[in-house]
Amino acid sequence: MVIVNNITETNRGAEIAKYTPAEITLGERFSVMVPLEYEFTYGYLNVTGLYEDNKRVATGEYLGVERSLTMPIFESANIRYIYTEDNEEGRGHSLHYAHIIDERLFLNANYASVEALKGSYDTFALGINFIY
Repeated sequence: MVIVNNITETNRGAEIAKYTPAEITLGERFSVMVPLEYEFTYGYLNVTGLYEDNKRVATGEYLGVERSLTMPIFESANIRYIYTEDNEEGRGHSLHYAHIIDERLFLNANYASVEALKGSYDTFALGINFIY
């Protein structure tokens, strides 16, 4: 499967001009994503490549690759490891645990570590969701 997006300017140039490039989510962008997934006995391996040409930011072309491995554990839980890198020398790792405790209670925990040209950070989040 290949996912192609071509977004043209949807707001007047004067409205977009008041935002910094990092804040712009609309504008002239072309992107291609190629996800590949392989199912094996104990889980899933996914590799997704992304190319984006964004006319609204100075860096222009972006190339990135995300690799993830998802493995079910227990009856209603899974663990997922994700590794991402791009042409702007950014790298990231994350570990995600999700568990459906019963029909209405969902637990998830996320750890992420990102290294980029502008710095690096580590973060951890824990969530409990009640589904009704």
